[in-house]
Amino acid sequence: EQLPELFQKAIVGRLQDKALFGTDFPYVDLAQALISFDKLGCKDAVKEKLLLGNARNLFGLETE
Repeated sequence: EQLPELFQKAIVGRLQDKALFGTDFPYVDLAQALISFDKLGCKDAVKEKLLLGNARNLFGLETE
């Protein structure tokens, strides 16, 4: 299922440094959720933030 258009624009724009990727696992298949996420057409830098970078910053995780 696609995200509402307004939310799509927000996560690739002003919320890209604040949003995190997440699912309702096990009710939502992770592989399918990632496929749907990829269809948003985000730039690689935005994908990295939403999938990993923002969580690292939020939780103070070290990078390798």
